[in-house]
Amino acid sequence: MNFSYNYIRTDSKRRGNMRRQSGPYSRNYSWGELIENGVKFVYGANEHNCYIDSATKIGSGTIIYPGIILDSKTKIGKNCIIAGLIIESEIGDNCEIGKFAEVTRSRLARGINAKHACGIRDADVGPFTNVASGTDIKNYDGVEKFKTIIGSKCFLAGTIIGGVMIGDEVRIHPEALVKDNLPSMSYYAYGKIKEYRSWYLDGNYLNLDLPIPYLNRLHFIKVIEKKLGYKFHNGEKSIDENLKKYFNTPNGHLNLTPLRALEKFGCAGILCILGECDHFGKSKKPAKEPAS
Repeated sequence: MNFSYNYIRTDSKRRGNMRRQSGPYSRNYSWGELIENGVKFVYGANEHNCYIDSATKIGSGTIIYPGIILDSKTKIGKNCIIAGLIIESEIGDNCEIGKFAEVTRSRLARGINAKHACGIRDADVGPFTNVASGTDIKNYDGVEKFKTIIGSKCFLAGTIIGGVMIGDEVRIHPEALVKDNLPSMSYYAYGKIKEYRSWYLDGNYLNLDLPIPYLNRLHFIKVIEKKLGYKFHNGEKSIDENLKKYFNTPNGHLNLTPLRALEKFGCAGILCILGECDHFGKSKKPAKEPAS
């Protein structure tokens, strides 16, 4: 039977010896097949300085650096940049895993940036989340191992104890120790949950002078979707031209674009943009939780 020795141990000085794997050619990639399938090897990456398990699948357009370890049944999406250690994990499209990043038994959605030294263990991480240098997502609380659930568009830092749930668009201070769940749109620092003054709005990063609570943000999105007949997709596609034009056209009595009005006036800006303010005799209506 024809066997193919395709996946080679890494540099023993960096990661330690890992035994070469073999298997029937019909069930394994060859190095040439990876290249034919659109995988790109850069800066001298080759079969002598990379370890890619025979059970690993890699999407086209993905770039591989020297010294990587892709072990067990790991799945890498399309157009990723991979330079670190990934074990038994699923990596979505357009992710970057840096040289000193380690991902174990985790699922990373599309567009995640973990290009600095960090550890991600037994975690499910939502799309467009940034994992800062020194971030340590543990899988153990001192008694048992747990899975950590993290929402989309977060900025992760510090130490996160296994088993917590972190909502969407949460920002964590680099020196924080997260032991409890964090709600969406919050900023966690020095043991306290604070108001979060940033907003990723379909391709636009807003730095808010005044905080806008989660329900008010959802109310704004629902009304704009109805007004423009457009579904927000959190950056998964190119921003709609009508929405781009709307966001960058000065609004009536504010004489500011909707984006600048949101940054400067917060919730009051939402009321003015949507025509719900009392500047023209209309009564102010509090934001309601949108129907699911």
